[in-house]
Amino acid sequence: MRFCLYIIFCLLLHFTSRSQDIDIDAYIKAWKTNDISQTHKSAVFFDRLDREKDTAQYQRTLVALYDYLEKHNDKRIEARTLMYEVFGAMVFQYEDEKYTRMMEKAMEIATELKDDQLMAEIYVYYAEVAGKYNQLLYNLKAIEIQRRIGFSHFTTVHNRFFIVSDALYRSQDYRQSIQYGLECLSFTGTDKEHWLKRIYILQLDILGAAYKKLGLYDSTEYYYQKILDTLRINPDTEYMQKLWTGIAKGNIGHCLALKKNYSQAVPLIKEYITNSTEVADWANVAIATNFLAATYYRQQQYNLALQSWQQSFNYFDKSNPTDHLLEATKGIAGIYKVSGKTDSAFFYYDLYHSYSDTLDNRLDESKLSAMNARIAFDNLEEHLEKSQTALSRSGTILQAIIVGAALLVIILLLVYNRYRLKSKHNLEMVQRKKELAEQGIENAKKQIAGFMDHITEKNNLIDSMEKELRDTKESQENKMTTERLSQFVLVSEEEWERFRTEFANAYPGFFTQLRQRLPQITPAEERLSVLIYLRINNYQMAKMLGIERDSVFRARRRLTKRLNHPENVSLDDYLHNILKFNN
Repeated sequence: MRFCLYIIFCLLLHFTSRSQDIDIDAYIKAWKTNDISQTHKSAVFFDRLDREKDTAQYQRTLVALYDYLEKHNDKRIEARTLMYEVFGAMVFQYEDEKYTRMMEKAMEIATELKDDQLMAEIYVYYAEVAGKYNQLLYNLKAIEIQRRIGFSHFTTVHNRFFIVSDALYRSQDYRQSIQYGLECLSFTGTDKEHWLKRIYILQLDILGAAYKKLGLYDSTEYYYQKILDTLRINPDTEYMQKLWTGIAKGNIGHCLALKKNYSQAVPLIKEYITNSTEVADWANVAIATNFLAATYYRQQQYNLALQSWQQSFNYFDKSNPTDHLLEATKGIAGIYKVSGKTDSAFFYYDLYHSYSDTLDNRLDESKLSAMNARIAFDNLEEHLEKSQTALSRSGTILQAIIVGAALLVIILLLVYNRYRLKSKHNLEMVQRKKELAEQGIENAKKQIAGFMDHITEKNNLIDSMEKELRDTKESQENKMTTERLSQFVLVSEEEWERFRTEFANAYPGFFTQLRQRLPQITPAEERLSVLIYLRINNYQMAKMLGIERDSVFRARRRLTKRLNHPENVSLDDYLHNILKFNN
């Protein structure tokens, strides 16, 4: 027992002596800097830690830094030490809730020091340790401060834009994702020490994928070709080289297929499948096979499409559905429907809707978590302001004891400060209510989109029935079916009323503006105006309203005359922009 205690004592003595051997003078000198050069001077030591990854050296340095803080009450050094410990935890992949609390403490110090540049650096670390739903918000806050101070005074700025671009893509905000992604690439010529080739390739991938989601296929091909050019000029490991070559060529092939250039598309997509299989990346195998199935389907090669979609379906992770999995299940269901296998079609349609609901719920949860992160940020900011106010209040009390004559002025300042905080709080509540209202509008727009999908399905059903009637010899039964079909109205009065309510929620003010321009508008004219605003074509309007196409044209002409809009503006443009007009 004594021997064990002796060994422990010797180890502690050895550790303490080793910590004393650490020279932290350079750290202290650099970290005391409080001007705009502070970030670059501090980054030297963080870069060394990331480069050397020496855990023993890291621990001894922390001991020496905290020993220094016990003897010196230096808030700036304390904040930098907390950041250094958290950065080390990220380097060595330590996980503990204490690192989040450390960064919150560092925020309090930055607030006390009134140092926005230091706060921007802290936001970056907080975004990494406080959970994925905080990454978008805190990186955006860091970018906001860095933009104001000047990006040249910070390191790894491009990483902020990459993280934001990636988060926005995952939340399906593709245009904003592209905006931040392009700004990320604008930094390729700066801060080259911290640029990683794989970050560059990932950003190109996000841009290509976002442009494809928007249907801009030429831009998609451009960015995936840049990945191929990068790998050719500066090759990566064999695994990464093969994987990303396949991904880039497969997405280029997919774009060619979407542009109906099938002969060039298929070999590229098959190379994507081969490369992903060779590196055992089954997620990419599933995506690539999905591309191939869709290409076969567009060429009406239904057997090949079904086989490929079934292979793709088997590779996908069902517990984490993606839009690719939805496409596979919907494609399989569609082929089974065409081939008359009704039970199988219903089975896969049920799967499709189940996966779709899961994906929508996950997206809603993500948006809710992002909103909660925003509220938590506001609460944290309010807490920091209150802490600062408490410190200021202590100082004013001390001054009041020394100089009693200033008491009245201090009281007035405190009252004003409380009024300002209350006004700010009320403003924040209004903003939050606005955000919830906007969320409600978005939900209403989703309902409208669902309604339009429902209408499309009905249109497709009628088209298929009409085709069967044309292809089959006319019998008495077919004639009766034709008569029923001609009387079939796609939308009931109840559906129209429900749709009208959702439309009013999604586009508030539309009906008000319409009635201001046409006070005696009829229900039929109102319904026609809504369908024109939603860009529904005349053919679909006729079926939805249960009238002939000529009647639609006549109704449009009557509405044009009654609205009396400018001659140089078409009826469609006039209604599409009605919410932009001033009263």
